[in-house]
Amino acid sequence: LKHYRGIDISDKPLLKVEKRTARILKKTNAPTDENNPFAFQWASAEYLPFRNQTFDGVSFIFCLHHTNEKIITKTLEEAKRVLKTDGRIFIAEDLAANDTDKAYVEKIDRRLNIETKH
Repeated sequence: LKHYRGIDISDKPLLKVEKRTARILKKTNAPTDENNPFAFQWASAEYLPFRNQTFDGVSFIFCLHHTNEKIITKTLEEAKRVLKTDGRIFIAEDLAANDTDKAYVEKIDRRLNIETKH
C-alpha cells in the first residue's frame, strides 16, 4: 500500500489501531511519522470526508453486520463515490448462519471491544 486511510465512528478502535500500527512500524523500521503511509481518523462511513474518486480501493472489515440495511446501502454508495473508476471494494464479514454461530461472533466482537447491539 502506498497510502492507507482508516476510519471509524468510535474513538476506542481508532486509538487501539493507532497504537498497534505504531508498534508495527517501529519493529519493522518503517517510515517515520512525517512519511507514514497510514492515517486513521474519526468519520462516519455514511458521509466520507473525501473527494470523489480519491481511492484505488475501499475495504470493510467485519463492520457492516453492526448496522442495518439502510446504513449499509448509504455506506456502499459512499464507497463507490470515493473510488476511482477502476477501484475495487473488498468486504469481509463474519455472518452467522445459526444461533450458535451468532453467539460465537458476538463473543469475538465483545473481545475486540465492539458493540454488538443494534
